[in-house]
Amino acid sequence: MCYHICRMKTEFKRIALIAELTRAYGRNLCEGVAAYAQTKSDWSVHLLSPAQKAQVDLLKGYDGVIARVLSPKSAAAIRKSALPAVDIFGDGEYEGIVAVDCDHEAIARLAAEHFLQRRFTRFAFCGYDGVRFSDARRDTFVQVLAEKNYQCNLYKAAKDVLRRYTQGIAANEKIGFDADMEDLRAWLAALPRQTGVFCCNDVRALQVLRLCRQEKINVPEEIAILGVDNDSLLCGFSTPSISSVDPDAFEVGREAARMLDVLMAGGEAKSERIQPKGLVARLSSEIYPIDPAWLSDALVFIHRNVGKNLSASDVFAHLGLSHTIVEHTFRNVLATTVQKEIIKSRMAEARHLLATTTLGVAEIAKMAGFSSAEYFCRTFVAHNGMAPGEWRRQEAGKE
Repeated sequence: MCYHICRMKTEFKRIALIAELTRAYGRNLCEGVAAYAQTKSDWSVHLLSPAQKAQVDLLKGYDGVIARVLSPKSAAAIRKSALPAVDIFGDGEYEGIVAVDCDHEAIARLAAEHFLQRRFTRFAFCGYDGVRFSDARRDTFVQVLAEKNYQCNLYKAAKDVLRRYTQGIAANEKIGFDADMEDLRAWLAALPRQTGVFCCNDVRALQVLRLCRQEKINVPEEIAILGVDNDSLLCGFSTPSISSVDPDAFEVGREAARMLDVLMAGGEAKSERIQPKGLVARLSSEIYPIDPAWLSDALVFIHRNVGKNLSASDVFAHLGLSHTIVEHTFRNVLATTVQKEIIKSRMAEARHLLATTTLGVAEIAKMAGFSSAEYFCRTFVAHNGMAPGEWRRQEAGKE
């Protein structure tokens, strides 16, 4: 007897993914798309270069498009293809193309809180005027500071920089960008010392850092630097390493793929913003601009060791100063005590873990430096007015 095993032919959906791979943000976007695609047995994803996005003919034979749409010309080409499409750049609102992007306002709030928590009183922003994501981050950063009665020094890039930005950094993720370096150098030299500089992305932060080194401006002692994208190579290979907000590009990519799946099935979708994953503090902003200098050292020591079973005695020993001198200075300058500052740091770490992980209370208590889950819960309620689980649910409801 002869048996014939028949296999049904799978009709693959061909997805055009148009994104950059030079830096971590673009790679993380692609990884997010890939993660979703792996859950679909009938998807075939094809990576096209940014230079190809305006060529309509190249989109023939595809069933959907995920792209960083950088210009009306690119949007027109995608619309002309009549394919379901999702934009993962979000710089414009193009008819017929929904967008998934990171939440620029939330990113800027994290940046402002980072500097405010470190007791900065001087602030600056460095970006690209006229680029939507940069302008959104700038405006929110300025607004948050204004609510605290602080002003922000803004770098004003020449108009030609916008065109060069779109052609260079945004389209090809180039880092060597010299169009406005002399203007930027002069702006940095004129900034008051002990200023916290928020840069619209890690490329800008790296440029600022390099110019500071050339001008013998100490980072972070004289100028502290914070970027966005958390590019581990740009941030980690810099000296000092660069603090950065992680915008969660992976989730942007994954959500874009899910949204395209809905569109290809004939459903409807609305543009979305993805919350940032968090802020990764590194050496470029690890300072507190306060006197005496050892007080900044004490605060850095506390926050570096927040996950350990740290005590006030450990802080005194680290500083090599007496209990009386340290406590007196904490009260006079910071209006707090060493132990209260330790608890404050533990609470901040606990809230971060509750908001960004699914870890249980016992594990979070341990990671935040509390001796027991029971002690953590009592302390959390005293400081936040609710139990950790309730606080987590409340924060989840805000998204």
